Amino acid sequence: MPHSLTEMHDMNEPVQVLLTDLGQEELRAAHAQKAAEGRGDLVLSAIATLEARLGANLLNPDERLFDAAESGLPVVHAFVAPLLVQYAVDEQRRIVYLHRVRVVPWRP
Repeated sequence: MPHSLTEMHDMNEPVQVLLTDLGQEELRAAHAQKAAEGRGDLVLSAIATLEARLGANLLNPDERLFDAAESGLPVVHAFVAPLLVQYAVDEQRRIVYLHRVRVVPWRP
């Protein structure tokens, strides 16, 4: 069951970002990992950057990997330092399903 992360607004319609159960678990773990290093703000900043990016351009064809077998939705991998995220995009309903969140070693 997806968990609502936030709603973003572009000039026309809102985009809803939902976390899958796995996405929620991994986002919490990523934040906890960076918070233990005193850098939890990096994860929050990365999510805010991703939200802004999605609001401006829901589906960037340069980041598109494949279409999910079950849903047919395009699946995207994106790097937003320090996170590598995977999400599916339902363009018609303007919903993004954030499925995977990984911390990537990175230094600003």
